[in-house]
Amino acid sequence: MSTLLGRDTETALQQCKRRRLESEEQSPADLTRRRNLCAVLAVVIHDIEADRACVWRRNRLNWDQYLREMRHNHFRAMFRMSHACFLTILAKVGTFMERDQSQSEKAGGYICPSMQLGMSLRYLAGGSYLDIHDRYGVSRSSFYSLVFECLDLIVHHYPIVFPTDAAALQELAEGFKQRQHKHMRVFLYAVGALDGILLKIRQPTVKEIAQPILYHCRKGFHAFNVQAICDAHKRYTYCAIDMPGSTHDSRARLSHCQ
Repeated sequence: MSTLLGRDTETALQQCKRRRLESEEQSPADLTRRRNLCAVLAVVIHDIEADRACVWRRNRLNWDQYLREMRHNHFRAMFRMSHACFLTILAKVGTFMERDQSQSEKAGGYICPSMQLGMSLRYLAGGSYLDIHDRYGVSRSSFYSLVFECLDLIVHHYPIVFPTDAAALQELAEGFKQRQHKHMRVFLYAVGALDGILLKIRQPTVKEIAQPILYHCRKGFHAFNVQAICDAHKRYTYCAIDMPGSTHDSRARLSHCQ
């Protein structure tokens, strides 16, 4: 036997056999303790499986009542727009956000397109996802999927395009002329108001970006240099978010104009 397996292997087999015999010779108290532990584990596993099997029903927000009780100034503060503007956006994208009511009822209640738009606009207005999904009564995963779906529809139906033809540029200039005082002659040929912002992001990795240091801005965090233009009515006509945070504003503007 030792010739075929070697002395080390034979020694290991003997030790395993010895430990098995010792375990079989345990006292009745040890056996009782082991049985109790197995029983507790069985109860815990059963409770976990039962929780997984049950359907969690959330206390969904009554959206219609919530809107009826909200005053106009509070509505504008919550969603950064008037109720009329909210309805205009809803009329354009709401039909694409209809959901299966039977499936929604199983999880706590139907999420109408108006409620989905309200969550998205509140999130854009600075609301935390923790407060929103708890207040509206939706899960975290549903919150993100609904918001991103709504934002994709808004981007698709409201594209940001800067006009290039002479007639459209003249219309933009006329808009700025009407916004100024009649005795001022400042905005005679203005076609847009340009500004920039450093949009904070997490630190990119080397696998994502060859030079992550380029995204470290002068304010001490990693960011994108965002440049945007709006018309006289505060409507965006141009937006660029493709420059790293360390890029100077003048250089970013020149690169976008090329």
